[in-house]
Amino acid sequence: MAEVEEKKELSKEEKKKAEAAKAKKQRQEDDDEPLWHDLLAASLKCIVLGWSLTMLTLSYVRLPEKITIGTTNGQIEIPIPEQGNIDPTFPASLLGSLLSAMGIATATQKKSNGNGGGLTEEKLLKILAMQKSNEQVIRVQTPIHIVGGELVKSDKPTKDSNV
Repeated sequence: MAEVEEKKELSKEEKKKAEAAKAKKQRQEDDDEPLWHDLLAASLKCIVLGWSLTMLTLSYVRLPEKITIGTTNGQIEIPIPEQGNIDPTFPASLLGSLLSAMGIATATQKKSNGNGGGLTEEKLLKILAMQKSNEQVIRVQTPIHIVGGELVKSDKPTKDSNV
């Protein structure tokens, strides 16, 4: 009989845990942004993307002076105003930033295969080590670090030496 009471108590505890988990999940769903926020953000991005593509296209394409609609008997001519100079810099920057925000890469980086790229500290040290000369290169950094410095004895007498 005691075992049956323990099972009832466990089931009550399990019910309480399940109810707490359901309440927590409901609170999380209430805290989440509504779907219309996502739809509004996506639609604004698409509108700005379309505008920037249109402006870029208009900056490189010349429109005709007029549009003629209809046959020879009933022609309608719609004049198109003169197209000014459109600077494509701003629409191009908007286009690039929107595409990168959407996860689309607009430019690729050059991959260096070990022989390309800039001169790194390791490459400089290798080049200096391969040189066979009596010169020594000293690079001064702040705070001062002496890297690869060696004491070089000279056969020539100096002022301080007593010969």
